[in-house]
Amino acid sequence: MMEFFEGFSWAVPKGFSDPVAFCRFERGDTFYDTPKAYEVWSEALKHIKYSIRVQSPERAITQKRAQPPEGDITEDTEMDADSIDDDSSPEGADSRKAGTNADSLFSDNWTKEAVIVLTEYQSKDSRTITTTQGRVYTAVWKGDLSILEDDGPFPVPATPGTLIKKEKKKMLLENSQPFIEGLRADEKIADPTVFALPYDETLELYRNKFQRLRTTIPNAVILIKRPEEVDISHPNGFIPTMRIAFFIMESTGYHEAAELIKKALYKPANNRETETDRFKVSAHGFLFPDQSASTVVRETRKR
Repeated sequence: MMEFFEGFSWAVPKGFSDPVAFCRFERGDTFYDTPKAYEVWSEALKHIKYSIRVQSPERAITQKRAQPPEGDITEDTEMDADSIDDDSSPEGADSRKAGTNADSLFSDNWTKEAVIVLTEYQSKDSRTITTTQGRVYTAVWKGDLSILEDDGPFPVPATPGTLIKKEKKKMLLENSQPFIEGLRADEKIADPTVFALPYDETLELYRNKFQRLRTTIPNAVILIKRPEEVDISHPNGFIPTMRIAFFIMESTGYHEAAELIKKALYKPANNRETETDRFKVSAHGFLFPDQSASTVVRETRKR
């Protein structure tokens, strides 16, 4: 059974994880306004109102993508399936570094041009629209097709990296306090130590972090919330796949929790020259109660 990302007004299959993560939609990518589009095509046609099919840019790299529904195969799509990956392209090179600069890639792609074909199924009318990657993203996110031709300012929504930045740390700490306090009653945990991990469901980097933490801290109670559910806000809003995972640890002191997080997320470089490990908890998320002076975990290795 096909799975879809939550938070989008249109049906966005999880097979589109890379295009959504980097806000880069390429030739042949197609979105429908209903998940019923991925059922038997003759039945799907009774439910589809609109679709967006990307005409350009051309395919640059191999990304995880959902296949179009059986029956909705056009000549363009067949050509795309046979396209050759261009490893030498700037887009291809950059996307392979997504583990470290996904936020900047998302922002950079937001304003880049995209040419799409918008189809209205009842009237069988199709028209070509030149727009931007960010407007395609937002149209399927909010279900507002007028966005595709809106020439006004169009700010980039906030990503997980936004909350990791120092200037946002205070907001996350302060706004999450009532939520953390509520855990004592809701989860019957006295004086919990909590690690908050902002992450994006579309990025393998964040999914791996989540899995490693869950494995390393098996007794933690894990709650996953959208930013707005814990009163975290941003003037541009957050991407719809943004989540904050709270790892709630009972009878675990701050320093012990920091060591567990380090064990899960830290991998020292093979060619480093220093004998001292430096791991910043705050580079990944935040520990409650806050002890900022202790966010760097150091360990001197013996020769």
